[in-house]
Amino acid sequence: MHVLVLSVVGLAVAFSGTAVLQMLLGRRAVRNPTQWNAVFFPAGAFLVMSVVTFLDVTSEDVPPAGQTPLAIATFLMALGAVLGVRTLLREMREQAGRDDELSALRLRYERLFKNNEMPIVVFDRRSLAMVDLNASAVVLFGGTPAGLMSTTFDSLGFEQDIRAELDAAEAEGRGHVEVRRPTRGGGICDLLIHLSVGEVDGERLVYGICEDVTERNAARSELAHLADHDALTGLPNRRVLDVVLEHAFARGLRDVPGALLFIDVDEFKSVNDRQGHQAGDAVLVSIARLLESGVRAPGDTVVRLGGDEFAILLEAIDLAEATVIAERLVVSVREHFGDLGLSIGVASVRGAADTLEVIRRADECMYEAKASGGGRVIVARPGRA
Repeated sequence: MHVLVLSVVGLAVAFSGTAVLQMLLGRRAVRNPTQWNAVFFPAGAFLVMSVVTFLDVTSEDVPPAGQTPLAIATFLMALGAVLGVRTLLREMREQAGRDDELSALRLRYERLFKNNEMPIVVFDRRSLAMVDLNASAVVLFGGTPAGLMSTTFDSLGFEQDIRAELDAAEAEGRGHVEVRRPTRGGGICDLLIHLSVGEVDGERLVYGICEDVTERNAARSELAHLADHDALTGLPNRRVLDVVLEHAFARGLRDVPGALLFIDVDEFKSVNDRQGHQAGDAVLVSIARLLESGVRAPGDTVVRLGGDEFAILLEAIDLAEATVIAERLVVSVREHFGDLGLSIGVASVRGAADTLEVIRRADECMYEAKASGGGRVIVARPGRA
């Protein structure tokens, strides 16, 4: 029996030592002193207790009647220590993994939200109360984080009502709204806000990523202007004439008068030949300004067709009044340049079969005026082929 007791206590010592060794080898899973104390010291205590028991048994200080129960109890506690340390270390490793994942999520949150160069705001869908915002949003909207957090999203100075776009975004789960707001410098900022709606802990939250599109909109506006305007004179081009003439023709069908003037600059080629194209461009710009100043209200449209040819659409005017304006333009250019003149063809918008007929008749009259020596106005009379 004494050999069996020694074997059992010996196993207890081995198990207790294993528990301590597990703890020492698994110390990387321990993240703080509390965890170390909670695991290492009990394991060490079991090892000490097992060694003491082993020494007692071998020295026969323990009565034979108590050796077996003491050996078994020590063995079971040592075995429990091994299993307990193993379980605790596994849980610590799992917790360490969760902590690492949480740290990674926190770092990602910092990068994607707090430190994002794009202004981001989070607000409650129902009350529009601000829930969170990053540093870039503070810079964009001005003020302090605490001050902005006490406001609502719709009180950030937008010129437009955003409620309809928010309703649409909530229905689809995402959307966008483009708004304008004054800047602290007195200018206007165009913002494209990308909206994403989700539920967090029972709250409907809207995430708004704000993109400053002021420069982009300005560039688009400039491109649109260039597409519809002559680069040299700044006048509208043929595309615009087609549109306004279509509208004028529709009004002509309702018996609203209007007239189209086709204009060619006489002797312009001699300017380019004598003084060069730069001088010729300056002349065209000056003529464009004279034509603009010679028409009436902003409803009249002055167009550069290309080269030295221009067109003017006069709204709500009969042929007699249009002829007076055309003749006044001829005189104005002649007085201003002396050796240059205008050949102008005039056609009524009302009564034509379509816009192409209006253009054809005005163009033919212009070439007739030019063939007759220039510096004159020829009108397409009703019934003229």
